[in-house]
Amino acid sequence: MRTLEVTNGDLVFDSNMELRMVDGVDEKVQSVEILLGTPQGQYFLNTRHGLNYDPLLVKQPDLERVRAEILRAFRQSPRIEEVLELDVEFDREERRLYADFKIRMEGDTVVEREGVELIG
Repeated sequence: MRTLEVTNGDLVFDSNMELRMVDGVDEKVQSVEILLGTPQGQYFLNTRHGLNYDPLLVKQPDLERVRAEILRAFRQSPRIEEVLELDVEFDREERRLYADFKIRMEGDTVVEREGVELIG
């Protein structure tokens, strides 16, 4: 699949001011990042799409509940075939929530990300 490249929610342009495209593994990684970065209910065409941020926005997050919500979000994507690893960490001092995951996507592509900031 090939799509527009997005970084921090913004479209990316090249030096000629043309929209950049992304494909292959980079596109798959981008699709997962967008899924986790979209609060559930925000996308008006599908209000169930995205991650339920309610259990993340508390003083002391229940890491098992956060983990369950991430798994639920992963199940929304038919391209994610299997979650191989998923760890969630809360840095109390910095008040930041991070996820490390390893997933197998269509075409046997393994996507591995560490330190994905969910809340910060």
